[in-house]
Amino acid sequence: MTHPPSGIDIHAMIEHWRARHARGELGNLMFERDIAPLIRAACASYVSCNGSRPQMRQCYRTQVEYMVRLRTTSRQVDCVAEHCWRALENPTRA
Repeated sequence: MTHPPSGIDIHAMIEHWRARHARGELGNLMFERDIAPLIRAACASYVSCNGSRPQMRQCYRTQVEYMVRLRTTSRQVDCVAEHCWRALENPTRA
């Protein structure tokens, strides 16, 4: 389980993705089981790697490997991370 990183409004990020899920943008995935853990992992990797995209990807993928109940494709996993990182880099465009 990833803990909310400091300096990031993890609740706002989760609510943003919850709204996208409600609009059907994320397919038939279960939000709390499949998407929310990815958001937390993306935010944690963003903070721990200081915005270095290659390091963030490695850190994120390492965290995701431990999510045994994950039912998403690698494309979906990467998409969630990239969107989270863009929103964190430029919150006004999220």
